[in-house]
Amino acid sequence: MRQRLFGLILSLVFLLTLAGAALAKDGQVLLLSMNDMESSILPTKGVVLEGGKKVKELVGGLPRAAWVIKSEKDRHPGRVLACTSGDDTMGPLFYFFHGEPAFGGLSLSGIDVSVVGNHEFDLGPEVLAEGLKYARYPYVCSNLRITSPPQLKGFFNDFIVLEAGGLKVGFFGLITPDLAQISSPGPGVFADPDLAGVARKMVAKLREQGCDVIVALTHIGVEADRKLASQVAGIHAILGGHSHTVMEKADIVTGPGGWRTIITQAGSQARYLGHLNLAVAGGRLDESATEWKLLFLGPDVPSDQEVMAFLEPLAKKLDVRLGEPIGRLLSDADLRRETVRGGEAAIGDFLADALRWRFKADLAFVNGGGIRGDRILPAGPFSFKDLYIIYPFTNDVWLTRLSGEELIKVLEVSASALLGPGDEYVPSQRTPTGGFLQVSGLKVVYDLKAKPTLIDDQGRVISWGSRVKEVKVLRDGQWQPLDRQASYLAAASSWVAGGGDKQVVFKQAESKKTATHPTDATAAYIKELKGEIDPRLDGRIKVID
Repeated sequence: MRQRLFGLILSLVFLLTLAGAALAKDGQVLLLSMNDMESSILPTKGVVLEGGKKVKELVGGLPRAAWVIKSEKDRHPGRVLACTSGDDTMGPLFYFFHGEPAFGGLSLSGIDVSVVGNHEFDLGPEVLAEGLKYARYPYVCSNLRITSPPQLKGFFNDFIVLEAGGLKVGFFGLITPDLAQISSPGPGVFADPDLAGVARKMVAKLREQGCDVIVALTHIGVEADRKLASQVAGIHAILGGHSHTVMEKADIVTGPGGWRTIITQAGSQARYLGHLNLAVAGGRLDESATEWKLLFLGPDVPSDQEVMAFLEPLAKKLDVRLGEPIGRLLSDADLRRETVRGGEAAIGDFLADALRWRFKADLAFVNGGGIRGDRILPAGPFSFKDLYIIYPFTNDVWLTRLSGEELIKVLEVSASALLGPGDEYVPSQRTPTGGFLQVSGLKVVYDLKAKPTLIDDQGRVISWGSRVKEVKVLRDGQWQPLDRQASYLAAASSWVAGGGDKQVVFKQAESKKTATHPTDATAAYIKELKGEIDPRLDGRIKVID
């Protein structure tokens, strides 16, 4: 009976949605969009084609995006709305300046509305509240629930209605339900996971407001966008973010009652600007007149001088501040190649602990080849520049769900990198030395007299080894034997989780991308530790040879 009643309510909501759509005006609005800028406010080096050859040039940047936005608004007065879909901030620029470059620069660029992303919460809600004071445009985030801190209250709207092209354009926003797992929103901030339910409510409310066009600004990833469009009628366009998808061609998804929704996303790092000429007729998407273009912000695009003048001094200040201490190394850190690739390393423990803490994972792994510097870093002041020496690569962190049985195989692959007594190490059949894993959340005993795992260069397992003799996992503050049937959440770089260093088990497992760099996770951990960095061995890896 209850299921029938629920179905009846959904049918009624759907019919009311269609009835409201039928009364809407026909017309067009031009939507310009960016997503996942991640504090890439100025051009960065990228590869472009010049005369058929690949050349490294400075590409992207907010000043170029601003020039296009302002040019389009001048060319089509009253018909253009510019949006961002979250993760406008990240990294050291956010760490030091708390949002002024990103939010202030976007304000000067002509942004009209935005949804908040998970990286905006990386330094906690209080820092985000400080940064949002520089934003002179509204934020929508319909599934964000805030009970505390009070500083954040009032910044986020469930929806907003703007006018463009003679149409009432309604915006609502959605943030990833994984917010608490991949960022630091605090206990008083919660993302409602019922994305479809929230979206239906927003569509109904925007119809009540007499909106002719309804746009969802989402930071949930393109696959979640597609699922949302298939479940909810009434959304004309979804301008997405979070998955960094470069969509040269837009998706159009069919939802309930044949409703059609266009889905777009414009890459990341301010290298592209989305250009969606959205047309509606009879209350629905007019596909024949709707056009999506992905504009590459290459060297041929001019820069807006007002935005450039605002950002350049901040970028210069950042160069200076990268050398300023973010903490203090209490003892020497051994970054030498033979240390991080040959057994438990104190710095490896610290870096893996940072990932496990940051992502609230059961376990974390850092490959020895991902730890660079190859030196003894002396005790003393520790800066972002020091952190970049240790972590020079641009890999993101991924979260992977693995069974206990799979974890043993992951550790066997790691142990294959070690040279045992009388061991004939054939590189084409073994894990490379950089594939040895530093760990957090577990203790492991390796016996190098036992047979190593053999894997060829195509990632095919020739034979599994038997070097893993004992594994314990930290659960509820206690060390417990590994349960082969249990499920564990592991944090690792995209290199490891993507199957690098012959990690075949990781490659076959399903992973979630966090779009967070290990340096940012480590900086947040250092902040949590009040700046005290004290890498120490604690016996989590024991090697018997």
